[in-house]
Amino acid sequence: MECKICFEPFDSKYFIPKMLPKCGHSFCRICLERLMNKKSNVNCPVCREMTINYKDNTLPTNYSLLEIMDKSSSN
Repeated sequence: MECKICFEPFDSKYFIPKMLPKCGHSFCRICLERLMNKKSNVNCPVCREMTINYKDNTLPTNYSLLEIMDKSSSN
């Protein structure tokens, strides 16, 4: 339940889990911004699948992951 790049736990404010649409892997918004570095293409750090023509603000938030984290923290 953490970003595979920076190892920070995902949250809904700063380390928002953004999902790469091609492979479905999630990374925090901050790390994806760094990876993209003003490019619209990014290789997934886990599987190397290329995601083309996306910018950070258009990548989908992984709300399912946030919901799972919220349920596990309330238990």
